[in-house]
Amino acid sequence: RFICYAQGWAANSGYMTFEEAKAVTSIGEAFKGTSIGTFDEFKYFTGVTNIPAHGFNNCTHLISITLPSSLTSIGELAFRYCSNLKAINFPEETVNINVQAIQDSGIEVITFNSNATIATSGNIQSNAPVTTINLGDRVTDYVIYEGCVYTPDHTTLVMAPVRIASIQFHPSVTSIAK
Repeated sequence: RFICYAQGWAANSGYMTFEEAKAVTSIGEAFKGTSIGTFDEFKYFTGVTNIPAHGFNNCTHLISITLPSSLTSIGELAFRYCSNLKAINFPEETVNINVQAIQDSGIEVITFNSNATIATSGNIQSNAPVTTINLGDRVTDYVIYEGCVYTPDHTTLVMAPVRIASIQFHPSVTSIAK
């Protein structure tokens, strides 16, 4: 709340109204390097469509964040060095995720909630300890097999967790995406 007040987004230093949160359209680097621990209220920032490059970079205390449903893109190194952030849930509208958005973070679990998110993000490159990829109910163009993301016919491996010891390919695999 103090960050929001300092940015001029909130009229009161003690709280921010839903209307004030909705009116924010750009966060810039307002949160970069801050000691914010949880930011589940970020979901109310429905005017924000983009987390820019380095938006939450070096938020080493961040353990939880709920992204707004209005989010359409996440920039390069947006969550870099968020070492305590263990999971991220990409909203349905998020269609462009920079391949290095979670570079050097602590993220272990990624949840995709749209077909477009997977198709446009490519393989997420990171030093993050990703061990689990989940698909939300609205994802219909992809399936999970042995922890990896495949096309529904299992012929193309689309994405695999970064930190798994081995991959047991589906017997139908004929190609591996980027």
